Amino acid sequence: MRLRRGEHGMTGRCLVGFLVLALWTLATALDAVAQRSADTVRIAMNFPVKRLSPYYQPDIEAGMFFRLLEEPLVWYDEREGKFIPALAKSWKRVDERTLDFELRDGVKFHNGNVLTADDAVYVMNWRTDPKLRVPGATRFAFFESIEKTGPLSVRIRTKEPTAIDMITLAYNFYIEDSRVHAKLDDKSEY
Repeated sequence: MRLRRGEHGMTGRCLVGFLVLALWTLATALDAVAQRSADTVRIAMNFPVKRLSPYYQPDIEAGMFFRLLEEPLVWYDEREGKFIPALAKSWKRVDERTLDFELRDGVKFHNGNVLTADDAVYVMNWRTDPKLRVPGATRFAFFESIEKTGPLSVRIRTKEPTAIDMITLAYNFYIEDSRVHAKLDDKSEY
């Protein structure tokens, strides 16, 4: 018997049954992969995650993890197509080269140190140092300066007008605890 378009009959039901069985098998197999008894989850990845650092291993796979630990000034909401607050509660464009950020108050790092404008200034100055050797070092080449304008406010200037300043800050500028970071001989250990 030859099925005409729109007629599924037994063949269609068999295919649906097979797909349901395959999905059920996959779902039950995933429980075994998670090794609940060993309290371990195993994840397949293309590249090993050697450091949880947005600066020393800024790839997508490591990003799944370091984004759980560190935050930028702003996030970019890809679904809505707009920037949303992260460590900065507000910001404004002063002119075509200047952005002012007001940081959230009461934010603490994992060790209990309180976030201040000094942390943002320190990380930006460290990150834009031409002697720094990290992957993607040129991503910050167009930034000119950052200055503290208050206990929880900073001003960031670019060398010339650019369309990618905010997106660079959202995807590549994570604030780290300057009191801890500055003391490390090997900054990748942060």
